[in-house]
Formats: sequence, C-alpha cells, structure tokens
Amino acid sequence: MSDNPLLTVPEVAKRLRLSPNKVYELLHAGQIPHIRPGRKFLIPTQALERWIETAAQIEDTNTDVIPLSRRLVG
Repeated sequence: MSDNPLLTVPEVAKRLRLSPNKVYELLHAGQIPHIRPGRKFLIPTQALERWIETAAQIEDTNTDVIPLSRRLVG
C-alpha cells in the first residue's frame, strides 16, 4: 500500500473509498486496528492490509456473514 508505516484517517478513508466519518465510526467500534497516541488515530499500514485481506476471506468462505461492502455502506 505505502512506504509509510502509519496512516492517518484521511489516508485510510481515501484507500477504502469511504468518508472520514465512516472510518472514525469503524475505529470507535474497534473494527479497524489502530493505535491512539493521545486523541489522534494512527492505523498501521500492515494491520490495515491484513484487516482487508481477512475481511475479504470471510466474505468468500462464509455466506452467513453480511458482506463487508454492505456493512461499510450501511
């Protein structure tokens, strides 16, 4: 994804094609791995990549799970 080991919320929003508000919602829900030095959210690039891969694998193998794309939109 990037050479930068830590991403900001706007960077993650752009990569996931979501609004920053939706990314904050996912962060507060504990769905996206992150670190929080103070009030700022930082998302490790490798953790985000693993999160995306895991979510895609869950969609492929479990038909009982609501697809990630529907969860992110709703």
